[in-house]
Amino acid sequence: FKPEYKTMPDKAKLIKDIKEQAKDKEIVYLATDQKIDMYAVMEKMTLGKTKHLDVDTRFGGTRKDPTITGSIGNITTENFTPAEFRYSFLNGIIKELYNMFSEMNTSKSSLIGSGNGIRKNKALIQAAENIFGMSMKIPAHLEEAAYGAALFALVATGSFKSPDDVKSIICYE
Repeated sequence: FKPEYKTMPDKAKLIKDIKEQAKDKEIVYLATDQKIDMYAVMEKMTLGKTKHLDVDTRFGGTRKDPTITGSIGNITTENFTPAEFRYSFLNGIIKELYNMFSEMNTSKSSLIGSGNGIRKNKALIQAAENIFGMSMKIPAHLEEAAYGAALFALVATGSFKSPDDVKSIICYE
C-alpha cells in the first residue's frame, strides 16, 4: 500500500491511510512476500553504530518556540546510511526529552520507560540510558496507561495515601 497524494489530503484521509498501513504493526511485506519483524531488523542494523549524524528532531517547533526547525547535520559519506539515520533519530528524540527534563531543575533518581515504543526497541532504550546516564526500568505491566489510571484510582479512593505510596506496588521487568 502506497498512498499517493496530488494535493494535501484532509485529516480523515490521512488517518484512514495510516490505519490501513498499520494493520500489521510489526510486519512489513517485502517484494519477496516474506513477513519480516521490523523491530528485529532495526535492532540488528542500529545497535553498535558509531559515526552518528547530529539530528535535531524538533521539526514541528516546541511549545516555547514553534518557529524552531529540526535539522540533520554531520552528514558524511560514511554515515549516510539507513542504520545511522535510525540511530541518530532515536538519539535526537531522547536528547529532546533530556533537554526538557533538564529545564525542570530537578534531580533524577531513576529512569523509567513505558509503552511499546520503548518495550520493543532496544536501540531506543540504549539511547535513553546513554543520554540520561542510568539504566532504564520498564514496568512488567502491559497497558501502562490503564495500569497508571488504576493506581491513581487507588490513591483517589484512599486505598493509598499518595502517589509515592502507590508506586511501591509497581513491578519492573
